[in-house]
Amino acid sequence: MKITRSELISAFAQSVGIETARELIGEKINAAALKDKEDYTEEEVARICGELVKEGGFIRIVTQTFIVQLERKKREEQTLLLDNIETQIWYLTDIETYGVVNKACAGLLGMKKEDLEGKNIHDIVGKEEAEVCIAGNRAVFEEKKQIRSEEWVKNGKGETRLLSVIKTPKIDENGNVEYVVCTADDITERKKAEEAMRESEKRFRDIIENTREWIWEVDTNGKYTYASPVVEKILGYKQEEILKKYFYDLFLQEDREALKKAALEMFAEKRPFREFINPNVHKNGKIVWLSTSGVPILDEKGELLGYRGADTDITERKKAEEAMRESGIRFRELADLLPQTVFETDERGKLTFANRNAFNAFGYTQEDFDRGLDAPHMLIPEDRSRAKENIQRVLNGESLGGIEYTAQRKGGSTFPVIIYASHIIHENKPVGMRGIIIDITERKRMEEELRKAGKLESIGILAGGIAHDFNNILTGVIGNISLAKMYAEPE
Repeated sequence: MKITRSELISAFAQSVGIETARELIGEKINAAALKDKEDYTEEEVARICGELVKEGGFIRIVTQTFIVQLERKKREEQTLLLDNIETQIWYLTDIETYGVVNKACAGLLGMKKEDLEGKNIHDIVGKEEAEVCIAGNRAVFEEKKQIRSEEWVKNGKGETRLLSVIKTPKIDENGNVEYVVCTADDITERKKAEEAMRESEKRFRDIIENTREWIWEVDTNGKYTYASPVVEKILGYKQEEILKKYFYDLFLQEDREALKKAALEMFAEKRPFREFINPNVHKNGKIVWLSTSGVPILDEKGELLGYRGADTDITERKKAEEAMRESGIRFRELADLLPQTVFETDERGKLTFANRNAFNAFGYTQEDFDRGLDAPHMLIPEDRSRAKENIQRVLNGESLGGIEYTAQRKGGSTFPVIIYASHIIHENKPVGMRGIIIDITERKRMEEELRKAGKLESIGILAGGIAHDFNNILTGVIGNISLAKMYAEPE
């Protein structure tokens, strides 16, 4: 509590006059060896009053009255302060008796302050609860030191609440406990929240420590601050070993500096990332391919604390992709050796694959195929409608055993062909068509020459032989396609 010089003078001025009060207080300020200033602390006011009391007579009476007023004002201020805070505060004059209490303390018990102050604990709470309180009070009075505890109490509504209690003894000049100041905060909801958080953290930890992905955290320098146990299965390192490393320590030596620079630049921009695929080095030296995703960890001000993410071991997938790539190359090489046109389409009839002979026979370029060339448009307009119908038949499960069409080259010239095709199945559903196109220009020429010569019987024999040859060719082509696709489409 502070009091201004003018307030001090006014308190005397009412009885002794303003000028007299001003002169007396000025003298006592000097006597108390205080500086003349506008406001004084409680200690300084006490020293001034101590000098005024020495005057005796009327001045002594005025001073004592002023001191009483100051004490009352001080108590009022203290009461106002205590009654306007949520923390429960009460004084103990002995191990069983309440002294002063604030509104929060009385409110918890559902009582008024005046009904609680000066009362014995046994008069306020039940016997069992009272004995617990008294045992705690006895400890602070006997040990003469601050004691902290958590205590369950029933409030005025009959609800059980958990209080965090601090009891602090006031020691007098003889070393005895004059009184004990007690404070308590209701931590019931906080405890429930902490317990819920612990349970949530336990569930979260159980999840991340039992998932096949490696969960990790790094600081702003890239040093690991957390690693789930799965890291040992993936990279061979124990958790404590990984926590001594930086993320770039796990990269190939030749990639390390470039990837470190790129990652730290991303850290500076606080950018999340997904499916960053890179080779890592296992503890035993073998290569492990990981797909990494991460997000920045930010504080409440948006400042970067580090990154959190997950790594998935995709080594087997990379091996399968490499095997598929190599098989695809073998399939292409085998298909390019065939003298017939080998093709595949999707369910809409768009070409998705064609061998080298297709380019040679039809005059199209790779760019034409990349733009999604429609298979029926490789035929003359008159045959396209029939071709679309036959494509639908194939997608419905039929196989085309050899249908004649007139093909049309990119430049517009035409030539006769026979097409054999069957559907492509994926997950028990037709997803396209696969087949071969055979140029029968030479057969048609020979048929025409025999017809002109009137050798119709030879035509029949020739046709039968050619058909037999076609079947042999078809068997070989289909066999090669099947063999190639077996390599290109691993299980």
